[in-house]
Amino acid sequence: MNEIEGIDSKKEYIKQTDSPTPTWLYYFLQILLGLPYIVFLLFVSHNGFASPVWVGEAGMIAILISCAIYRIIYQKRAHVISWSAAWLSLVNWIIAAGGFSYLRTWGLIVLGIGFTAGTWFFMRWSKWPLAVARSLIVFSIVGILLLQVNRDLWFSNLFGLCHNLKTSKCFTFIDKEKGPYDGLILDKPSRVMAVYGEGEGLKIISLEKGEILFKRRLLGSQRITLAPDGHILSAAWGRWGKNESLEVLDQWGQTQKTFQLQGCTNAFEAAIVDDDAYVVCEMTNSLSVLKYSDGMPSDVIPLPGKNAYSVGSDPIRGKIWVSFWYSSDLVRVDAKTKKVDGIVHVGFSQFQVKVIPGDKVYVALPIRSEVAAINPVTLKIVQKYKVGLGVRDIEIIPSRDLLFALNYYDSTLDILRLSDGKRLARHNTARLSRGIAISSDGKFIAVFTGCGILKASVDDLLRTK
Repeated sequence: MNEIEGIDSKKEYIKQTDSPTPTWLYYFLQILLGLPYIVFLLFVSHNGFASPVWVGEAGMIAILISCAIYRIIYQKRAHVISWSAAWLSLVNWIIAAGGFSYLRTWGLIVLGIGFTAGTWFFMRWSKWPLAVARSLIVFSIVGILLLQVNRDLWFSNLFGLCHNLKTSKCFTFIDKEKGPYDGLILDKPSRVMAVYGEGEGLKIISLEKGEILFKRRLLGSQRITLAPDGHILSAAWGRWGKNESLEVLDQWGQTQKTFQLQGCTNAFEAAIVDDDAYVVCEMTNSLSVLKYSDGMPSDVIPLPGKNAYSVGSDPIRGKIWVSFWYSSDLVRVDAKTKKVDGIVHVGFSQFQVKVIPGDKVYVALPIRSEVAAINPVTLKIVQKYKVGLGVRDIEIIPSRDLLFALNYYDSTLDILRLSDGKRLARHNTARLSRGIAISSDGKFIAVFTGCGILKASVDDLLRTK
């Protein structure tokens, strides 16, 4: 290499210029390589799950301005691509980290070693700040791809992820259609009602024989709840603020009423206290309140959290409880005043909240692999139950002193004694275990997984550990 401004080695030249070949072709190629990453990350960041859209846009503007000033001063033309993409990676860190969590314990090891090795690799061509930024981009891309591979049914079919399952011998499949999100066990005759989220379906299946008794299209329902009058509440999730609604179904899946929700984006789950229905709105972080008898809107309650996930009711005390998968606080709302009147710091990220009326409140903590029990009066955590990785759904049989914890990343079901937290049994389920239901007599359980619907006898699960 010819001497350039007194620098007589290629290594020293790269170190000082932060670019191996400072040509327009190099810059052009770097931009071409960077643009797909930015478009992909921009699309993910604007899905609303990582942060409000304005945060991403304001951050992008700030980074672009900073990069423009950096370019004017130091003439680093294409670094704007790396820094912009790095910002978008930071905006989406929780989604990317979720992808690595599917690798279980190995995820942390792969993440740590991979990020460090990536930074070291890029330092061969760049100074450390830009090397860290580029390694962050790679981390984000890999994490998001891992997330999609593990969650998406197309990938599940492509890689055969539902084959050769190590499901406990206590479980049998009553239906193998992929992708159910949640469901209920109904009586007379015993049957399972399942909903399929983005799959836009509802299915009723015989619990005993596995026969399909009824099937229909149902938009975007990820959670269904049994109302006090025996009807089924289904919130139409995933419409992104367009025609958000709460459907009231009979026990054979037929729509009896449809209530439109105002100011709600991603209606997720519903609960009832007295004549008021409370629908948790995921992206607007609010409770949409309407009269259950006639569907008339009565209130919208703003909530101090991010990405509201689950709602539970205590009609005895007149309280509503809401969890958030992107916040650290569990929130209590008073049904009379329609205001937040209590906050419990339980730890970052919560999934399902379950309330025993007049007694304790239970919430799933996926990152901590715990279920926390809360005294609803003192707002203190009174007990913690150690469960599997990524606990998502919980069910309780108070009369049998049993707590069921369904672990999303582990693909396991834990059964614990409610009184002292002792684990009585652990069973393998199937990939993407997302919902559980218990029969009214406490004898049977249904588990809703990405690979289909499992059923088992509770007594068999307890006998076989």
